Amino acid sequence: MRSWWCDHRRATSAANVASSAPGIWNVSALDFRMQLTLEFDREEDGRWIGSVLELPGVLAYGDTREQALAKMLALAYTTLADEVEHGERDPRSLLSLAVHAPEAA
Repeated sequence: MRSWWCDHRRATSAANVASSAPGIWNVSALDFRMQLTLEFDREEDGRWIGSVLELPGVLAYGDTREQALAKMLALAYTTLADEVEHGERDPRSLLSLAVHAPEAA
């Protein structure tokens, strides 16, 4: 059995999803695009803070921008998984996930 859910690039059409995992989801991953927008700011004490605009309350501090990014993504993925587990988010919304993080000014 193929691990179709591990490679979102192959699950880009209803035919691919249906042939890879019949009876599970007959949808196109392109119908369920989700984008996370990351925003960064530097505090007066030099720390970085990052937040995910689409997930209120998901923010993280780091000594560097990269550290804040890593912590923020870990928290965002945990939050999304928790929402799916508790029926608050359709798991198909995560078939195609894009993260947009503008470069620091």
